[in-house]
Amino acid sequence: MKKLILFSYLVYLSFSCKKKEEEVLTNRLELITNNNSKIWILNNITTNGKSIIDACAKDDEYEFIKASLTINYEPIIKCYENDLSNVLDYKISTDQKSILIDGVLYTIDEISNTKMVLSHDGSDGARISENNSILHAQQTLTLVAK
Repeated sequence: MKKLILFSYLVYLSFSCKKKEEEVLTNRLELITNNNSKIWILNNITTNGKSIIDACAKDDEYEFIKASLTINYEPIIKCYENDLSNVLDYKISTDQKSILIDGVLYTIDEISNTKMVLSHDGSDGARISENNSILHAQQTLTLVAK
């Protein structure tokens, strides 16, 4: 009888833990888009652990809506005279642990209502460094909610 009770308890635990993990994953899209639209500000870019963000990029706005991502490069400081807003496609993986933005696959390392950290291993090629050279390197983007 004790074995049956123990077995029942273990089955209950395995299903309850799985449900909690699924709930956390399904909430990632809601956290990114706020169920409709959410603006994130680029806070930092690191390459191999070294910060490479320009001051003019720190005010760039990334608006995630359920269908696309709009990047506004010119809220306050423009990096380049011809900076324009840009609309990109994005898709979150089925397990919601990664996000494909304009053909580049990022891992969602951290996500909350106020902060999102994405990393990219550089395996698909070009990422731009602080001196505009092309490199293959670990890159991390940190965004904060506006």
